[in-house]
Amino acid sequence: MLARGALPPVNAKPRNFALGAFHGGAKASDLYMRITQGIEGSPMPAVTFVDGQFEEDDVWHLINFIRSLQEASEESSSETEAETPQQT
Repeated sequence: MLARGALPPVNAKPRNFALGAFHGGAKASDLYMRITQGIEGSPMPAVTFVDGQFEEDDVWHLINFIRSLQEASEESSSETEAETPQQT
């Protein structure tokens, strides 16, 4: 992982996706950018696409899954503000 740009492991507090609070924005495009480009200053590297194993569609599936974990009250209030995930 270090060879792909990750920082050395640290004890990072895990994100609670049910809260729907994301640093850098909760729009699908914001999540896509952070997953594909990594988060500078954190142990999260950018993804590596591998044909037939991990492709762009898989990132969108991951985004849809993360957003599905939000609590119902958070979802209803943020639906009007957040863009709908789309595959390209």
